Amino acid sequence: MYPLVLILGIGTFQNDVSAKKFALPLAVIGWFISTYHYLVQKVPGFAEIKPCVSGVPCNAQYINWLGFITIPFLAWTAFTLIIISLLILTIKQRKQ
Repeated sequence: MYPLVLILGIGTFQNDVSAKKFALPLAVIGWFISTYHYLVQKVPGFAEIKPCVSGVPCNAQYINWLGFITIPFLAWTAFTLIIISLLILTIKQRKQ
């Protein structure tokens, strides 16, 4: 998520649409990681896979608003909005 802030911020400031070539793959990778992390928190079968063995557990829920809004869900939402925005930008750019 943090590299996207720099890439999209610089691309927006310089009005450079080619930044989407770097931002879209990062957003898609982040989307998959957020999806996995949310499933680890909310689906009991995924919690058995233990990539985090020491320190902070992967299935800990530091926030849980309305029973489903957690930090990975918020990240998933942000990645989804970024991906949709970049795809709309790509479609509009191809029409021109």
